[in-house]
Amino acid sequence: MKKLILIANDAPQSGKTSFARVLEQHFERKDVKALAIYTDSAAAPDETAYWDLDEDLDTERLMRAVDENDALILDISTGCGVGVADFFVDHNLHDELLEFDAELCVAIVANDTESAINGCVALGEGFSDNANYLLLRNPYCDESEKGGSWAGSYAEKVMSYLGAVEVEVPEFDPEMVGELYSRGMDLPSGLGARKELPRYLRDALHSWELAYADALDGAADLLLPQVDSSRSVYSSSSVGS
Repeated sequence: MKKLILIANDAPQSGKTSFARVLEQHFERKDVKALAIYTDSAAAPDETAYWDLDEDLDTERLMRAVDENDALILDISTGCGVGVADFFVDHNLHDELLEFDAELCVAIVANDTESAINGCVALGEGFSDNANYLLLRNPYCDESEKGGSWAGSYAEKVMSYLGAVEVEVPEFDPEMVGELYSRGMDLPSGLGARKELPRYLRDALHSWELAYADALDGAADLLLPQVDSSRSVYSSSSVGS
């Protein structure tokens, strides 16, 4: 089946865009025909990879993008995840995806901030049993923002009930991130602009990215499409149009 992978958590700086960048490269190495769309203009590498959720998210455009790719990655900007869940449920997109031989994977990236943990609950309740779930446990968060505890939380129970596959995000070298900050960059922007970085920093990012990709092997059934590429509902056309 084709894969629509929706990356979300309404908490800020939980690791959504970093995961989208890693997944893009992971698919490229595996020769998966994939398209990544960013709904935060600051994260999009160019105009064609940006969708304004208020203007560009409609069922026909979404389904055309699903049809024309084996995997569609949607990086949902902070604060918009629950709204997108409502859109999916209101438009009965679970059933429509099945017509395209596609299934939805909601990839929730969460660290140990209270807002990120609560975000897991909101998305689980929003999408309910209309999706498969991948939970990416990010070990990094600002110490000043820590305040949640995953173990024994209601969020853990919700994700377990929904059958979420859990993946531990590998820890990264604080010096690497410090180097990026000193250049006015964060982790996702560094991943997106590696060619502009010195060799030692590119190598550090690449090593972390490969470790992340290796961890995703445990969720291959959720992420990797198995498709008949000759089957198409729409005729060939530009997704961005």
